Amino acid sequence: GDKSGVAFGQNPQDESQVVVEAVYGLNQGLVDGSVEPDRWLLDRDSGKIISYRAVEKDQVVLPSASGVHFESLSLGQADTAPLSEAEVAGVFDLLHTSEALFGAPQDMEWTFSGGQLTVLQSRPITTLRPVAKGDQRPWYLSLRRSFGNLKALRHQVEDVLIPAMASSVPETASGLIK
Repeated sequence: GDKSGVAFGQNPQDESQVVVEAVYGLNQGLVDGSVEPDRWLLDRDSGKIISYRAVEKDQVVLPSASGVHFESLSLGQADTAPLSEAEVAGVFDLLHTSEALFGAPQDMEWTFSGGQLTVLQSRPITTLRPVAKGDQRPWYLSLRRSFGNLKALRHQVEDVLIPAMASSVPETASGLIK
């Protein structure tokens, strides 16, 4: 795809909203956490855009002979939202169609290729059980990271963060004893 993303037919944190997230290129970078998406919040009934959060974009995941590869975004793409308002509306309409078909709000992966919107996957949102107001755990539990991404995170925690914290303990302890 040229532009890809995920959409939640019901925001796990506000049932009156829909969430649409998008990146340039393939969905893999968004799904595994290596490329941060732009995010739109829409009114669940009307599809009106409530808010838009742009992120600093510099990479795109593209297909290659051996799978996928990262490339730098062009300056034009780096400074532009991956989706137009009409494309956001198209994703919203597709979410509603999918929800009507399956009978529940959907967690949908999609892509635009050559201007054509295609559903890659649609399933019921698994995080729509009642939770305390402000509890963001269901949202974070819905995120998925790739094995490679998790290995890099483990390395960062075990080999960088924990040793840094351990080396600061004597300094902190001596400051408390004074």
